[in-house]
Amino acid sequence: MSIPFAFFYPKTDSDKSSDEPSHVSQLLENSLSKALSYYYPYAGKIKDDCIVDCNDVGVEVSNVRVHCPMSEILKHPYTDAENVAFPQRLPWNHPNVGNLAVAQVSYFDCGGIAVGGCLSHKIGNACTISNFFYNWGILSRDKSVMPSPHFVGESIYPQSNDPSVVSTIKPEEPTKYLGKRFVFPVAKVNALKAKFSFDSGVQNPQSLFVFFIYIKSVYAVKFISTCDLCKSDLICG
Repeated sequence: MSIPFAFFYPKTDSDKSSDEPSHVSQLLENSLSKALSYYYPYAGKIKDDCIVDCNDVGVEVSNVRVHCPMSEILKHPYTDAENVAFPQRLPWNHPNVGNLAVAQVSYFDCGGIAVGGCLSHKIGNACTISNFFYNWGILSRDKSVMPSPHFVGESIYPQSNDPSVVSTIKPEEPTKYLGKRFVFPVAKVNALKAKFSFDSGVQNPQSLFVFFIYIKSVYAVKFISTCDLCKSDLICG
């Protein structure tokens, strides 16, 4: 399983004319390389479906030109945006081959760009991947920043030395999935951030992280309401 993200950046009046595609690509690739030095498992390979071989093979990055304005993608909910913002050789299509992370920078005719990426869920959860993209963005603006990801999975889920404890889950045959698109206006984004900040005490939380919490809470409520076993349980934490 892999988790995809895409970030769309329209061209603004304050954008510098010197920010040509080649300059942007070089900046993003350099900062991505530095981000991977902190999140080094994503630069490796999965071995025997249970360990990460940190061989520094790196990440596949593509730069593409999209011959249409960004508005054509964002303002039409039934447009196949994933075919524009995400690399064609996505890990979810090839779960056992290729890189653990792939990225693509798309340049639109209007001057806007989209940064898309897909990272393996075997390495980290949604929070990990959110922090990865956040730190990648920070390093693009300030290369002196030193991210400090916490690799605490081993303490939460200790590795078993029992050879019989091996994942027997087999990848399913490709099937068709239903996709839905939800657009949040700026006012709603700010309201969610304000509520999260009030409830948690966290000042100026990341928009991406707040949406993860919101979507997961909605999913949890929906799951519990349709699960007879869960209705009688008390979920803590």
